Amino acid sequence: MAFEDTLRGLAEIERQLLRLLCQTRGGAAIEKAQRELVDYGWREQEHRIVFEALQKVRRQDWLSLREQLPAHATLAGFPDVDWDVYFQPLPVATDIGTLLRELKNAPRLS
Repeated sequence: MAFEDTLRGLAEIERQLLRLLCQTRGGAAIEKAQRELVDYGWREQEHRIVFEALQKVRRQDWLSLREQLPAHATLAGFPDVDWDVYFQPLPVATDIGTLLRELKNAPRLS
């Protein structure tokens, strides 16, 4: 049971991190997070697709991003991503650096 709990916890951290990346306009923290996650082994296929779409879009404004992400995911063969999940505000202030550290310090499950 602990293994399944760990998987669920990692998936939730990934989702929170992706929500922050979708909702934050540029900046050093976003660029650092994207660099550090390039080789990360995403637990959920949808999370990998969302991250790859984020890597390809141009962050001009929120509306533009909201329109570009589904297009990139669809071109990659994943039209069914629930984008509303990634644009819902997080319930508490969350730091990108903290989430990155949590992912890096998580036990390897592969």
